[in-house]
Amino acid sequence: DTELPDRVEEKSSFLDTMETETPRFRPFWWSFPIPKQPVYARATWDDPAKEEIGNVLLNSDQDLIEQYYPEDYNEEELPFTTLADTSMEEYEPVIMRLNDLGIELGE
Repeated sequence: DTELPDRVEEKSSFLDTMETETPRFRPFWWSFPIPKQPVYARATWDDPAKEEIGNVLLNSDQDLIEQYYPEDYNEEELPFTTLADTSMEEYEPVIMRLNDLGIELGE
């Protein structure tokens, strides 16, 4: 059973799916919140939709997103309007933490 920080438990929309996938991921470190939820997909997801969805999200702008949000949505916090491609350089702090913990990731 995974222990979650209160701030994660109070705000995560993915708690009902936690620990339902194989292999199971075990959190080893909780960082400070990212301003908007990150978008990620399993490396093993082999489907053309993965690239298509990624392209749609990366190319979304405020006009496109506004078509889909509910009336009570906070317009100051539109999701996906600030997505950008990243490189390994942006993940260097995470990689350093993994190395410090002696964790080797699979491919």
